[in-house]
Amino acid sequence: MWLRYVDDTLILWPHPEDSQILLDHVNTIEPSIKFTMEKETNNQLAILDILKARTEYGFKISVYRKNTLTEQYLNFTSHHPYSVKYEIARCLQHRSHTISSDPHAYHPEMTRPRYTLRRNNYPDSTLSIRGNNRVSEDSE
Repeated sequence: MWLRYVDDTLILWPHPEDSQILLDHVNTIEPSIKFTMEKETNNQLAILDILKARTEYGFKISVYRKNTLTEQYLNFTSHHPYSVKYEIARCLQHRSHTISSDPHAYHPEMTRPRYTLRRNNYPDSTLSIRGNNRVSEDSE
């Protein structure tokens, strides 16, 4: 399986012993593009905002955060359009709702955006945004 998002590619390759051969091959296709490879460590692999863990029952997916993450986002009191602030809140909440497949991690993940947004001075009206229910600039 080959999945791509911007400049990140996830390849599920059933022949780990031949992974270097695959890497060498994809690096010959276009000389200006050079791929690197990260392999699973302890049956886990982080890519983008996702941590994929291999279990005896299949895969478990959860939100991944780098150790250097500060969770400092655009402060709500900044002089930026409300639409930008709204999208930050919506994105954090959407990620929490859609990524985690682990029932044990789901509840803590659902509450995290609320605390993160509060630390960045977001009002309660932005703490439970769902889908495309946009709030207009006038309601700021």
